Amino acid sequence: MGAIDYASQLIQQKKGEKLESMLPKPLDGWKAQEATSQAVGAAMMGGGLSAERSYSKESSTVDIQIITDSPIMQGMMMMFSNPMLAASDGGKLQKIGRQKAIVKYDAQNKSGDINVVVANRFLVTIEGRDVSAADLKAYAKAVDYDKLSDMP
Repeated sequence: MGAIDYASQLIQQKKGEKLESMLPKPLDGWKAQEATSQAVGAAMMGGGLSAERSYSKESSTVDIQIITDSPIMQGMMMMFSNPMLAASDGGKLQKIGRQKAIVKYDAQNKSGDINVVVANRFLVTIEGRDVSAADLKAYAKAVDYDKLSDMP
């Protein structure tokens, strides 16, 4: 059984590296940390694969995470198919490029998040603290959703 587990882990690492490459480069004036990825076992959130990267500019921070192969997707799909569910949580259904997104932004605290479901397989979450709504949306637009949806 060890060889199968090892092979599975290698496949997950390769998929994780590919997912990391989907995270955008920092916007002008911003710095980015190294992208990271991890495979999450079924015991945590039902399993899946994620990649994330943090960006900063002065006191502003933005974190982008891409999740795939996770049961979390079912709950998000329900929110996207029923705008009343998104609104009940303070979100608004909007378009980011050609993608449907649930956008939550608190202007008073200058914080918010944007969730985008891509190809019914990927959940992209952009979270910002001490950030303008424009910068948060700019990072959401910086993700190459077409390339992501074409990922095997």
